[in-house]
Amino acid sequence: TPSPYTLLADALAKQHSVPMVAIQRVRMAHGGAETAFQVLIEQNGKGAVRREVLSPVRHKGLVVLDTGEKQMRFDPVSSVCEVQSSPLGSGQKIVDRRREASIRANYRLSVAGTAMVGSRKATVIVAKPVNHGSLARTYWLDTERNVVLKMRVIGENGSTHYERELLFPRFDVDLPPESFAARFGCGVRMVQHPECKLFTSLGALMKEV
Repeated sequence: TPSPYTLLADALAKQHSVPMVAIQRVRMAHGGAETAFQVLIEQNGKGAVRREVLSPVRHKGLVVLDTGEKQMRFDPVSSVCEVQSSPLGSGQKIVDRRREASIRANYRLSVAGTAMVGSRKATVIVAKPVNHGSLARTYWLDTERNVVLKMRVIGENGSTHYERELLFPRFDVDLPPESFAARFGCGVRMVQHPECKLFTSLGALMKEV
């Protein structure tokens, strides 16, 4: 039986490479207030990932499209499309190794049984921080696919700081190439970034660990 470290590292490493269509629900708490997002995720299993914000209204239509070579972030409010090299490209394996080393160094992982996430059975992994003051995490990994179905970041008082969950995921979908074409309409201003940078306005939606 794989260790919880191996299970989690594998699930996080392949989360962008599994062919899938799903709605991701994201909840973030800050300063006593909570913000909720719903994001449509489409992945072809060949390196292309498309995410479109469905709600709230103020972010509706914001799209992050990653082809594995370049990443585009389109904001319909400003009609600006920012383009950069893909953070999911050739350097991703290095990121995966660093992330696994960080998890092993900073968390103690244990399997806490199984649970249902929607209609799918999941293995529950609890990650307790080594250092006092750090936030604990719980992961629900699909027992069939070893994909992260749900993740929650928990404070010392038991409150949820951040949570994301896949709703109604469909795996092994055959998405046409046009699903990952850049279709942003007329009058869009293109901004090219010479180096890969973080798109901070959607940074919270892109948390990996």
